[in-house]
Amino acid sequence: MAGAALALAAALTFGGPAPVALAEGPAPPSPSVPSPGPTVGLELDGRPVPTDPPSFISGDRTFVPIRFVAEALGADVRWLPERREVRIRPLPDVPEAAGEIVLTVGYPAARVAGREVPLDVAPQIVGDRTFVPLRFVAETLGLEVGWRGADRVVELARRPAVLGLVSGGGDDVAVVIRGWQLDRYEVRELAGPDRLVIDFPGTRLTPLAPREVRLDAPDARRVRAGQFTEDTARVVVDLAGRRPVVIEPIPGGLAVRLPPYVAGVEWETVGDRTRLTVRTTRPAEATVAVDPGGRRLTLNLAGVVPGPGLGPVIAPEGVAFTALAVEPSGAPGIGTAVRLDLPYYLGHELRSEDGGRTVVLELEVSSLHGRHIWVDPGHGGQEIGARGPAGTLEKDVNLAVALALRDLLVLAGADVHMTRDRDATVGLYDRPAMANRSGTDAFVSVHSNAAASPAAGGTETYYWRNHPQSRLLATAIHRRLAEATGLADRGVRTANFVVLRESRAPAALVEVAFLSNPAEEALLNDPAFQWRAAEGIRRGLIDFFRAVRS
Repeated sequence: MAGAALALAAALTFGGPAPVALAEGPAPPSPSVPSPGPTVGLELDGRPVPTDPPSFISGDRTFVPIRFVAEALGADVRWLPERREVRIRPLPDVPEAAGEIVLTVGYPAARVAGREVPLDVAPQIVGDRTFVPLRFVAETLGLEVGWRGADRVVELARRPAVLGLVSGGGDDVAVVIRGWQLDRYEVRELAGPDRLVIDFPGTRLTPLAPREVRLDAPDARRVRAGQFTEDTARVVVDLAGRRPVVIEPIPGGLAVRLPPYVAGVEWETVGDRTRLTVRTTRPAEATVAVDPGGRRLTLNLAGVVPGPGLGPVIAPEGVAFTALAVEPSGAPGIGTAVRLDLPYYLGHELRSEDGGRTVVLELEVSSLHGRHIWVDPGHGGQEIGARGPAGTLEKDVNLAVALALRDLLVLAGADVHMTRDRDATVGLYDRPAMANRSGTDAFVSVHSNAAASPAAGGTETYYWRNHPQSRLLATAIHRRLAEATGLADRGVRTANFVVLRESRAPAALVEVAFLSNPAEEALLNDPAFQWRAAEGIRRGLIDFFRAVRS
């Protein structure tokens, strides 16, 4: 395609000469104004577009009424009769001086984004209607112009084109790139200096687009535009430093956002906890989600994106997570997910500091991780144990508490074995023998008590002198179990029970509650109480292994 505007657009680069300023007010009209000639048809993107009055050819140039520019091309067109000017703005949010075409009746030049561009023919008034040269206006607006001579039809086609750059716009938007069909683009982040390069293949940079715009953003200085190659327009955002950038399609173009981000992630060991500290450039709302199996924890930070240099991390030994990754959350809007792979899960605490710019997550370090623990549900099968006033069998409630304990210990990272995991008869000597053969770090036998008097009640724990640490184990478990049950504390006692005496590892036997006590029988049948008791035993084991480790 020919035309002065097209030739001008092809020659534009980042470092072109400064535009020539145009004096205020219209210049004298050109000495000769072409007269209207034969009418022609118009098609836009393959569809006929009628004009009223009809378009015509004059001086080998096609003229269209300004109404066509407004209605068919979607531009904002104003007529200033006192100045005999036509002002065309395709982008309402671009400042007038930077984003409009100014045509003056009878004047063979136009102002395009503040620059003077010569015209082959001047706009004219015919029959009280203002007509403008079609090729110049269409190409300046980023359209391709063709001629189908057999039908006397001018063909217009929208093609990918960059029309303008708009600074700011709220919601962390640094710049808006306006244009037609900007759905294909390639993004690169470069250093030295830090900048974001956006290439638009198959796209023209129109004369309307400024070559440079200063940005009102703390992390971005300016944006530059140019025709990088004959068919690739390039937009470069100069950044103040390395930081994440988000590009979002919006109606009529693209928004380049500089959102708040995660600036750093650190962790340290504080006592029996792993402390994870996440710092953001703006306050972020933090929530935590833990997978049902307790092997993945996700810290969700709303309103911030992952920052640079936050790659995946493999954690060292002794930390309450094995791997860490910082990723986009994938939820609606912007957000970051800090994902932790866990070897175990004992709970967490979450808090915000520094007005929400610092998020602190603390995870409890498990002393049970990697420990081999045997859980022995007392009685079973033909050995029913005690029977409660309501008919509850001890073997059943013992198993219920022991199964809950097993699940809690596994969640804490322990390697757990059971002398029975169903209603089965297991010999007294067989129970410690199983643990002795496989090797164990602790042996815990779970029972329910009974007495002749229904008034007897409470929690008690037994140990034997089979191992130097059995008393320490029983004491640690009993303290936590008594707290968990809330029943009378009957203390820690010694007993020459087979399962204790024959165990080669530290061993303890717990009597959770009295099955012969009607109130405590009801508790022993309550799943919530069973889990509280199991958690008390687990907490006692955690305390024990912390003590022997130190």
